[in-house]
Amino acid sequence: MTDLDGLTIGITAFNRPECLERLVESIRGRFPGLPILLADNGWQPADLSGWSGVETVEVDEDCGLSACRNALAAACPTEFMVLAEEDFVFDDRTELEPALSVIRATPDMGMIGGSLESERQLQHYARNFRRQAVPEGDALRAIPAGGPMQRTGGVHWRPCQMVFNWGILRTAMAEEVGWDENLKLAEHVDFFYRLAETYWTVGHTSELLARHERHEPDDYGKWRQRAAGYLEVFLEKHNLARFEHTAATDEPLKSSRPVVVMGIGHSGTTIVSRMLSALGFYAGPADEEYAEHPGVRDLNEEAIQSGTLDLSRALDHLEDMAAPWVVKDPRFVHTLNEWTPILSRWQPELPASGGELSGRPDTRRPL
Repeated sequence: MTDLDGLTIGITAFNRPECLERLVESIRGRFPGLPILLADNGWQPADLSGWSGVETVEVDEDCGLSACRNALAAACPTEFMVLAEEDFVFDDRTELEPALSVIRATPDMGMIGGSLESERQLQHYARNFRRQAVPEGDALRAIPAGGPMQRTGGVHWRPCQMVFNWGILRTAMAEEVGWDENLKLAEHVDFFYRLAETYWTVGHTSELLARHERHEPDDYGKWRQRAAGYLEVFLEKHNLARFEHTAATDEPLKSSRPVVVMGIGHSGTTIVSRMLSALGFYAGPADEEYAEHPGVRDLNEEAIQSGTLDLSRALDHLEDMAAPWVVKDPRFVHTLNEWTPILSRWQPELPASGGELSGRPDTRRPL
């Protein structure tokens, strides 16, 4: 068995033949032997005659994304399927083996999603659902998953409840749960919200990456505008007053350094941390009130009391953070020197209360 045995690539498409041709060309350049299934519900066909191993699944015109995905799952001959849309591009960074190894090793995992690069910005998308009462009824929020990373066979991934429509899914899960074909668009949240009520789990790994090259030719936008109406159908279906979405953040480029935010209390460090988080720096399990990592805060409290930092636990916390990350705690003013032996691995920036930036801890500042 090769590393990619048992895997098929499934593509949905709608009236963007140039995008579809570009995607198939990029797949064949990267994975020449993988079977490809195509569900195209548009009426502007692509010319794919130059590539072998592409099988078209018959679907009705304008049947919608849900019907296309259900058709792909029903036709898929393998245990696993890559879920992709026609405006994606595979490049030399697109590795399928890491994500496939995780879902193979995790029997209850229904899908492991990946990250996308859009306009040279990385987007990491792992969300959990939170349903809350509001004056007009119930609101469903999709919030960043956070929490510690898992590791399977050396591959880092994070449990969550919703990912991009990009990743590797278990075909049996897709057939069991299915997409609601009443939702031609705005189907994404509905599928993962229902999936979260089953025994199937979802994960995200940044080790699965493709480019998202958005393109809306001619009157394509007119058809996409129908999504607002289908969102209303989704809300009514689940008895919701509204859906509050934390959109995919434009992540800083991979070269961005992590950041340790420090300063005396009430000096604006919470605002700085939240701004960095909004810009795409991963804050992990930071609390909502102070934007502080509770594990780091506890370690710093212990270090202040005992004079010794547990470096093993500190390293575990930082290794669980998806780069580039931000960690904030005013207690670093007293403990930063103790963190220096492990922080050197990441060479973080250090915004201090005086507004200075340094690529390394400033031992001249009293700690």
